[in-house]
Amino acid sequence: MTFDGKSTRRLSHGDFWLIPPGEKHLFQKNQKEVDYISIKFNSRQKFASRVSSSPTGQFYLDEMRKIIDGENRFTAYSVEGKVVLEHLLSGLLEILSKDLTSASPSDFEWQLQKIIYNRGASVSVDDLAESFRISRAEFKYRFRKETGSGHIKKFIGKYLLKISEHRLRFSDMSIQKIAEELHFSSIYAFSRYFKQHRGISPSAFRNSYKSPAGTRL
Repeated sequence: MTFDGKSTRRLSHGDFWLIPPGEKHLFQKNQKEVDYISIKFNSRQKFASRVSSSPTGQFYLDEMRKIIDGENRFTAYSVEGKVVLEHLLSGLLEILSKDLTSASPSDFEWQLQKIIYNRGASVSVDDLAESFRISRAEFKYRFRKETGSGHIKKFIGKYLLKISEHRLRFSDMSIQKIAEELHFSSIYAFSRYFKQHRGISPSAFRNSYKSPAGTRL
């Protein structure tokens, strides 16, 4: 693919990319025919109702717009911006791919994930209760009712781990940057947390998804 007649990038199976509005692009054919999916965001208001009706889906759309429009601390072209956009788009596609009849997280759980995504490892049970504008006791009661479990910290840890694994597998962000984004007090705190839950260090986890040539699987 050639962008604005200048830079060229070779696309591989499984790649996805973002083309900002107004940027010209050209697909150069090779010997094989390939299928690809194109998602064009014309207007958030016209987007699939199943996404816009979900608090997390709407959050994904809003955060993507902020990055593309330059309202965030990093641009869509930076390493951090690319990684966050990939994560948001991945979550958006996950919502779209769910069958209407299948069980999906409640709006309460989506809202929890949104708060955890923003505050990272620094989030506490009190923070969550405050975000919902209810007492700690009321929040714990509602959490158990909505999720069927009383393990709030386990829920937080599971979602943080999911984000961590995605960053390590699909981005070039340094482990220091990932630790900062997820609001860990230090890279050492992040490494201890990750090893405690996955049994290996963040760097070992990242390396396990690389081919002998050094590219990610």
